[in-house]
Amino acid sequence: MTAGEVEKKFKEHFGVDVQIFRQSGMNWLVTSQTDEWTLEEQNQKAMEMSKPIDAPEPNDYQEHD
Repeated sequence: MTAGEVEKKFKEHFGVDVQIFRQSGMNWLVTSQTDEWTLEEQNQKAMEMSKPIDAPEPNDYQEHD
């Protein structure tokens, strides 16, 4: 089911307007731009965005006179 479908069903069945959010790192993003994505796709993107970035370690150096 897409995020948009879930929001629509809440309105139809309960008369409640809801908005789905997706976590991105430390932030929560409203999903209005991705309402056509399934909840699984939303969760997968949230997991991807929450993974730490593997940055290469800086080269060791020593100061010389």
